Amino acid sequence: MGLGSLVGTVRRKATMTDPNIPKLVKELRERLGLTQEQFAQKVGVTYGSVNHWENGKRRPQPFLVRRLLEMKQELDAESKRPSKRKPCE
Repeated sequence: MGLGSLVGTVRRKATMTDPNIPKLVKELRERLGLTQEQFAQKVGVTYGSVNHWENGKRRPQPFLVRRLLEMKQELDAESKRPSKRKPCE
């Protein structure tokens, strides 16, 4: 296998498992009730970065993609927990 075909294989594998970044960023931001600017501060990036991610113009660095996926898992886990409220008597 030549180097060119190996690079093509690696690129295809990466895109097959990559999350839909624009959808993920917007979903997280909206679930948290944050503006793009507020979300950027929470993640530790600029407003422009979040805006570009949501519009599909750029992709976050791999470590940030992992953090975004962790945030989604945390939100999903929180939403599955039973409510701690006492029933009305």
